Amino acid sequence: MIEVLAYAKKPVGAVMMRPLLRRFAHDARFRLRGAAKWFGRDAGSRVFQAAGVDELAAVPVWRARFARFDVYLSADFGVVAPRSRVKVHLFHGVSFRNHAIHENALRYDLLLLAGPYMRRQFEQRGILTAANAERFVTVGMPKLDALVDGSLRRDDVLTRLALDPALPTVLYAPTWSKKMSSLIHHGEALARELACFRGNVIVKLHDNSLDPRKAKRDWRALFATLESPRFRFVDAADVVPLLAAADVLVSDASSVANEFTLLDRPIVFLDIERLEDKVKDKADLDTWGRKAGDVIDGPSALLPALDRALAEPTRHSAIRRALAADVFHAPGHATEQAWNAITRALDAKGLLA
Repeated sequence: MIEVLAYAKKPVGAVMMRPLLRRFAHDARFRLRGAAKWFGRDAGSRVFQAAGVDELAAVPVWRARFARFDVYLSADFGVVAPRSRVKVHLFHGVSFRNHAIHENALRYDLLLLAGPYMRRQFEQRGILTAANAERFVTVGMPKLDALVDGSLRRDDVLTRLALDPALPTVLYAPTWSKKMSSLIHHGEALARELACFRGNVIVKLHDNSLDPRKAKRDWRALFATLESPRFRFVDAADVVPLLAAADVLVSDASSVANEFTLLDRPIVFLDIERLEDKVKDKADLDTWGRKAGDVIDGPSALLPALDRALAEPTRHSAIRRALAADVFHAPGHATEQAWNAITRALDAKGLLA
């Protein structure tokens, strides 16, 4: 039996791994375990259950640190089971901030890259070299397969949320970064503007924005005051069904903006004051940045921007399609490619013999 440990610090990390975890869970050669931290405490299987993964047994983090697993799988750079034989990393996402492009990636034996853009970033920063290139395998992003494989239908998702599919739908999904989050910079004014939109509004916040250790206010409480037959605050780990339901995305510096380009639908970016001064050297505003949508100064410009996006949905389409092709390899087939890369690595170690 090949022992597999998945580790996540929050539900969004488990969502990144979920398609692969289900492959492990349904393959008789593997025994799947999960370890998790949430709000700084050992969370057992709660993080995975919140992400819709039930097919694993929980292992306390302290025990995982001393155990030797055959496979260690995580979307976090920290490695809680360093004695594992094959350590596999998936990335949380790809944004112009390029937080994922870090030397800490080399703690892993196998890095599953989202696409050509990410590979170039690792190469340009001297992290991916000729000496370690075999550790970097471009597979795509497994969590996004469901966005393009036909398994999610816009109207079905809206119906489950008790929203009218006949109405235009906007999804607000900001980053959680204190420096670059439109939620932190625009807060209540933005919420009020969203509530005035003539169609459906879905609000999906990052796990960290709901973590009382990191958030300065209770955002759930704010958006609860706006709940209506056309307004939903969705406290769920997986943004992918909500992307499928949206006609327009409103975001800022979040990786979900790149993910939404796979659908070739309009994007509105909320600008952050002095953004260029706040991003670090590894941020890349030149290659793709926010070119896939309209950039607005603040909440007062939101409703006109949404009306224009809905009236002219094909604007920026060529850029969106080019971005998606560069950032995401093999959309719809990333899980299979990732699975093949992992099993090849295990076979090279003699674990599948």
